[in-house]
Amino acid sequence: MEATKNHHNFIDYVINLIIGILFVFAVITAFGYGAAVAIPKNFLEPLSLFSPTLAFSVVDLITQGIPAALIFVFLSLALKLSKIRAVYTLLAMPFVLFMLSAIPELLMIEGSSGFYLASLFAKVLPVVFCALFLAKWNRVNYSA
Repeated sequence: MEATKNHHNFIDYVINLIIGILFVFAVITAFGYGAAVAIPKNFLEPLSLFSPTLAFSVVDLITQGIPAALIFVFLSLALKLSKIRAVYTLLAMPFVLFMLSAIPELLMIEGSSGFYLASLFAKVLPVVFCALFLAKWNRVNYSA
């Protein structure tokens, strides 16, 4: 009986990992559409006077980070509805590793590494926060 339970857990983990990899492909597509969005000058100008890095990080957050988080929530709910136990951190792991794999290359860029790191974190942090929130919310609902 215990072996069967462990077998089902392993299958759930593999399914979560595969859907996490599919999530990376979906987010890459969404990033392409988000990068094509034209941002009006009157929106960027007040922020860029204060900090150009902040201005473009906010744009990345709005056009790429939040859509990635919404895709993550949608996939999490789809897993939940299909009666597969969602392991949110495992579901987000391929995306986080994919995005963090760019850090060594970004650090080698002289003078602009802070800008690129801020842009990277604006894309990654919404997904990480959603994964942690859903994991905590799931734990609270099951313990109640």
